[in-house]
Amino acid sequence: MFFSFVLLTLSGIADNNPETRLPDTHAIKIEQSSNIPTSKEIIESAKKALRGTIYSKIKPYTLSYILDMDINPMVGDSMIIDLKSFYKEKKWRQEGKAKKIKSGISFSAITISDLNKTETWEEQKTMFGVIKWKKVPFVNSILPCPVTLYWDNMIFDEPVVIKENGLEYYRLNAKFSNPQYKDWDYSYFFNVNDYLLYKSIGINNKMPFKENTEYSDYYSTQGITIARQVKNTMTSSHKGKPITNVVKTTITDFKFKSDIPDSLFVVPKK
Repeated sequence: MFFSFVLLTLSGIADNNPETRLPDTHAIKIEQSSNIPTSKEIIESAKKALRGTIYSKIKPYTLSYILDMDINPMVGDSMIIDLKSFYKEKKWRQEGKAKKIKSGISFSAITISDLNKTETWEEQKTMFGVIKWKKVPFVNSILPCPVTLYWDNMIFDEPVVIKENGLEYYRLNAKFSNPQYKDWDYSYFFNVNDYLLYKSIGINNKMPFKENTEYSDYYSTQGITIARQVKNTMTSSHKGKPITNVVKTTITDFKFKSDIPDSLFVVPKK
């Protein structure tokens, strides 16, 4: 169940990468010129920079990455997880091996999702034995930069140019057009030179929950551009006390495939 919890965090809240309308403490608003592109132009340029349109019809792919999780408030230990994903025709499989840094305890899991049925099954192997395949909360597939899939369903304010760490960025505040997500406020920061996504911050005004996501070390492969390093800092509260969890993602490999065996997506019968 722990693996599916981690994946839910990454494929759900983290995929949205929302940004708060509260001012960023490290960003400086600079004098605005009259030739700033519109929010629509910035989003279209960002899609091209990330090749986000390639996700409209996703080909089979494999994705390998490492999660470095500082989750002390939750389980009293940090953790390193090696993961590999397989995707084909709305079917998704993830294999993961985790090791707790402090205790040295390791365990593994396999997760399989049917995106058409919105069903997920998982099997875990721990030092205490095997937890055979059981149904867990639905986990969507993981993509290197899924945020581009959400932009067509968002309403953006006009951009503001800000300066942070010596570089200039377009900041776009946004909300989902679907009222189901009315409690979320979002913003995105795009580099003014190459339109790559630099950072996003999101806040849920009801929970409360805030997430700061930073993207770095971009590289291009097979027609898409991927941030090799992604850092998520998630802040919430429990019994009035703030809780901060940090997840660092390092993508080690991504490949589109001509085909992937169907057998990988079959949940074994008990």
